[in-house]
Amino acid sequence: MLVTESALLPDRLDDSQLSSSDFQTISVENQVLLDQVERILHSEELRGSGVLRRLLKFLAEKSITGDADELKEYTVAVDGLGKPSSYDPRHDSAARIQVGRLRQKLADYYRGEGEHDHVVIDIPKGRFKLKCESRDRSTGTVGVIQIPDEFTKSAPSLWQHFTKSIARARLLVVICAGTLIALALGAVYNWLRPANATAKSAA
Repeated sequence: MLVTESALLPDRLDDSQLSSSDFQTISVENQVLLDQVERILHSEELRGSGVLRRLLKFLAEKSITGDADELKEYTVAVDGLGKPSSYDPRHDSAARIQVGRLRQKLADYYRGEGEHDHVVIDIPKGRFKLKCESRDRSTGTVGVIQIPDEFTKSAPSLWQHFTKSIARARLLVVICAGTLIALALGAVYNWLRPANATAKSAA
């Protein structure tokens, strides 16, 4: 499952390169998707089709930002294919045709140049969200995406650091609160002691 965070694709769509520097704050799962999309954009299968490269970039962005499930055919045509705002999906099936072509190109890529790729990207029929899964290179079996070891080894868990920091902060607060209470009680005791001594001497 893809974890969604904010991401932005560059405005220049005539360049086939899509790198991690084009995005802001993405999860490890989305980074895996991004790296595979970049690999496909540089493949021979898509090298000669600027339209399909642009469409793949668009769908990748929307998949990462979590907007792909809400995409309409009109939006895909206008924003993903550069069709004019007058585009009418009732009379023009360009969006469906191009998405179908891209789906076929992805299948062709994995039958040829990407035969040994660990990550498989697909566009399920009737949807615009990219489906990203891992593939067992020894058996060819496709399943739930697994995070590569290099990511888990090189990137310590931010959540673990966060929880440890919270625990240390709470301990510090308790210590400070205890110290302040002790000082306050001492001050009250020292203030009351002379008054008690004066009252006893007067009696």
